[in-house]
Amino acid sequence: MIKNTLILACGCLIGALLVQYKQVIFKEVPAPIAQLPDGGQYEGELRQDLFYGHGRVSWPNGTYYEGEFRGGLYHGQGVYEAPHMTYEGEFINGQATGFGKITYPNGDVYKGDVKNWMPDGKGIYSSDRYRYNGHFKLGQFEGFGSIIYSDESRYQGHFEAGVYNGQGSFITTRGEKYSGTFKDGELEGKGEYYFESARYHGYFKDWQFDGEGTYTDADGDISMSGVFEKGVLTGLGESRTFLGLYQGEFKSGQPHGKGVLTSPNGDVYTGEFLYGLYHGNGEMVYATPLDGVERVLGRWETGLLVEVVEGDINVSQPKDVVEQALYRQRELLDEQIKQLLPNDPNKKDMYFLGVAGDGTQGVFRREVEFAKAYFDEHFQTKGRSLLLVNSRKIFDDYPLATLFSIEQTLKAISQKMDVENDILFLYLTSHGSPDHEFSLSQHAISLNNLPAKKLGEILNALPVKWKVVVVSACYSGGFIPEIKDKNTLVIASSAKDRTSFGCNDRAKMTYFGQAFFKEALPQAESFEEAFAIAQKAIEEREELEGYKQSNPKIHKPKAILEQLSLWRKGLKQ
Repeated sequence: MIKNTLILACGCLIGALLVQYKQVIFKEVPAPIAQLPDGGQYEGELRQDLFYGHGRVSWPNGTYYEGEFRGGLYHGQGVYEAPHMTYEGEFINGQATGFGKITYPNGDVYKGDVKNWMPDGKGIYSSDRYRYNGHFKLGQFEGFGSIIYSDESRYQGHFEAGVYNGQGSFITTRGEKYSGTFKDGELEGKGEYYFESARYHGYFKDWQFDGEGTYTDADGDISMSGVFEKGVLTGLGESRTFLGLYQGEFKSGQPHGKGVLTSPNGDVYTGEFLYGLYHGNGEMVYATPLDGVERVLGRWETGLLVEVVEGDINVSQPKDVVEQALYRQRELLDEQIKQLLPNDPNKKDMYFLGVAGDGTQGVFRREVEFAKAYFDEHFQTKGRSLLLVNSRKIFDDYPLATLFSIEQTLKAISQKMDVENDILFLYLTSHGSPDHEFSLSQHAISLNNLPAKKLGEILNALPVKWKVVVVSACYSGGFIPEIKDKNTLVIASSAKDRTSFGCNDRAKMTYFGQAFFKEALPQAESFEEAFAIAQKAIEEREELEGYKQSNPKIHKPKAILEQLSLWRKGLKQ
């Protein structure tokens, strides 16, 4: 439109100029002034009655061009300013074409190659939303380029019709990098994803993992391969996590359907899964026999074995636990207490009570059984040691660990002791909570937990003077203020604001239990020395395995340490 206007204007001016200035037709006029039919006004040079050389055309609405003319057309360097844009740069035959700068009303600026008034070729487009550096075609991003957005996310690669199309890579504000094939602005087809050290290689759809692919997390602890759908494994696949190596069917990123799970310790479960849990028919083969069991063929429900087809193991149904365990509690408790030996008036005796609080994981039962056996053999507590155990597999060998049974058993033990000279050793192992409650849990039975304050009240009510209390649970350091006195040694497996580790159903002992009872006590001359050895071993293990330090704690007043020293001397006599 501009080109046509200029040609028309220049043609109409020829006669008018001849009459006005009475010039010879080939003679140059340095600075004529002409009025254009569209209202524009020209000031500048003429040649052969056409705009030629430097000049300026301006219109009443403020639009103007100032620069070089040739043959009545914009040609050469010039500036064109109108309400919709300002262009400064090269013109060819009336068109903004060549290298130039375009400034738009919203403040956006383009600088680079221009063709027919539009960005075309190579250039840089800047706005308050992004900055693009690359190729253009007909005013749109086209070809190879890079764009940086105001939030610092960026894309580099191929464009078509203004959007990502072809090979490229996009980096998000968080630093995630997507590379591969883009289509209509979306990552589609084969590509890669990186974030820190995490990596995915495979197929995408709408920026999500979709199709065959392999994912590995930043630490290399988790890897997944198979068919992804909307970002998660679905269908056949393989995953390697802290739970072990799983091969089989997935749903929503979790083992679901038929599969095989090989645990880190070598146990192999083959069967059915429900969202990551054993559920349905299956077979468990243990790498190392535990509790005398090597192989179990049976049926699981939400992770728990509920029916055994083959295998030397008893499985208790919820109704059996309630009917048998509850109704036998008084009998079991009385039987244990009746077997307690009275104190030996010729020496200082130690009485041991072990409490396995959480019945959903066998590690706590195994731990108190080991501790009791060790004390019976090495510290002469045989006949003076008892256990209270919650277990989903064993419910008729020991009394349940409840608030009532703990309090009643401690009272019964104190009645057998020389309360002024003998020593009570209380060991509690279970889960713990941030508000310092010791977990008491039994399958199919609702139990109240043991708060630190309640345990302190129970112990303070006993007539027993000398006590050693060891609490192995998360946040167990919070029990120390409620228990401590000048005659009590208190040991906690963790600080009041830290978790402890090793609560695994297949584990023989927790980290603390193994370090204290199995590794430290045999080489130590005292409980406080054993604590120091165990504390160092736990710290090294947690650091090696990448856990936040549990920071076991101890309260060791002089009086109880002296009494324990006298007791140890009596063991050697």
